[in-house]
Amino acid sequence: MSWLRRWNDFWFQPGHSFDLAFIRLVLVGLQCFVLLSYSFPALTYALSLPEYLYEPRIVTRLLMPWAAHTMLDSSVVLGMFWIAFLFGLTSFLGLFTNFSLLVFAFLNILLQAFIYSFGDVHHPEAVMMLALVALALSPSGRVLSIDAWWRARRQRDPAQLIPLLDHMTQYARWPIVFLQCFFPLMYLSAVVSKLTKGGFDWANGISLQYYMILEAHKNDSALALYVSQFHYLLKFAEYIVLTFQATFFLILFFPRLKWIYLPLGIIFHTVIYVTLRAPFPQWIAMYIVYIPWALAFTWLAQKKVSDSAQLSP
Repeated sequence: MSWLRRWNDFWFQPGHSFDLAFIRLVLVGLQCFVLLSYSFPALTYALSLPEYLYEPRIVTRLLMPWAAHTMLDSSVVLGMFWIAFLFGLTSFLGLFTNFSLLVFAFLNILLQAFIYSFGDVHHPEAVMMLALVALALSPSGRVLSIDAWWRARRQRDPAQLIPLLDHMTQYARWPIVFLQCFFPLMYLSAVVSKLTKGGFDWANGISLQYYMILEAHKNDSALALYVSQFHYLLKFAEYIVLTFQATFFLILFFPRLKWIYLPLGIIFHTVIYVTLRAPFPQWIAMYIVYIPWALAFTWLAQKKVSDSAQLSP
């Protein structure tokens, strides 16, 4: 019974509502930006392709069986896009938060599956889709939302109004813990994929050299061509990548290590974007799940009050 209680406490002990709401604002805001900057051009390009290239993903077949064999009409796809964007705005503002997030997550999954139905598949978007679903199933609109503002206006007893940074909710912790655990599994999966395909020979420097030269050829990148000359530097970088991804899970057991791993992760993803144009903005943004924002802002507020008191005569 003690193990069951510990397991339940690990996921469902009360958490700061502010942390979850802050994550909602950042991730939904980012995904709205991605919809406009990436998804819309990708959709219009996909719609311009001939229908015989359309091979619907299993997600499309499960969620939209009528589109399992016939390509969706462009008006339907673009309609889904603008509805998704609309519900992204309401999710960000916290208007009917859970319902808005469910629709937003559902349509984003369908739109991304449609883009991937033409053969070009990547992996940065998957964790964002899971995060949106987790937010939709959680009390992420308990604070920092129009819903919360409406509830506050209906609150008759001012003494029951809880300060924003002190507000705790029973189920505010599990989506954060879920994403905190998902990242190490994702990185470990990348390590397993590399090692099962090429063993430790993957880290021979040639792999990154190949991708650097390919990037230089495809996009006329002088930087990628220049970096590709340094074989031993790239070999060292590949070992660093393997070590980083294989040991990232340690921050779950030693939380202070996050102050080492998170900056390394930001540098890692930024470097591969600059050199290989491999965009992982969702992953970098999702590092925010490891920061206790309510405690951080409380500390800053207390420090400001303390500094003001010291300066006053």
